[in-house]
Amino acid sequence: MRYFSILIICLLLSCKSETKKRIPLEKHNPYTEIEQNIENDTAISLYYGGLEKYKKMEYDSAMIYFQSSLKFEQNPITYNELGSTSATQRKYEQALEYFIKGRELDPTYWPNYINESRTYLTLAQFDKGKEILNIMIQNCDSDYWTSYANFYLALMYFNDGSDCSKVKELLEKSKSMKSDSDLKMQYDNFYEKYENNCG
Repeated sequence: MRYFSILIICLLLSCKSETKKRIPLEKHNPYTEIEQNIENDTAISLYYGGLEKYKKMEYDSAMIYFQSSLKFEQNPITYNELGSTSATQRKYEQALEYFIKGRELDPTYWPNYINESRTYLTLAQFDKGKEILNIMIQNCDSDYWTSYANFYLALMYFNDGSDCSKVKELLEKSKSMKSDSDLKMQYDNFYEKYENNCG
């Protein structure tokens, strides 16, 4: 009986490991490739308070929390959230100011570049978006973030209608996004749009 129990446990463990092998995509955590943290406890608490308000779509309250957090600790993470919240409210010029302040404070916090470029894309200011993404690509040594930047650069070139071959080249450079469960659909949807219009 004891050997039978051991056999069942071994079979269950074997099935479990087989299930893991069949999962095709990983959920990548991009923040594992970011060194920045918020250190001050009060700043952290206010930052998370802002995130909770943002999730509830209470954007004005979220802004107050994020701005209060900055009073205890200046950091690019909170500037990025202020920019993202402002962009959600369609206050694009204000959003850009926050992303730029975040980059000036720490030029290696990559989400500020991505979100700033996304705002330029929304405003159809493609040259500014391309410029900021190229600066990021030149200075970033993270494959994840470089791939993400190349993807947004492809969006810039596609939307300004300038160069289908450049879009294809940039999509090739960003295809590692397809292995990320959170980004695959975004990549595939744009790739299909590219093929329908450029292919």
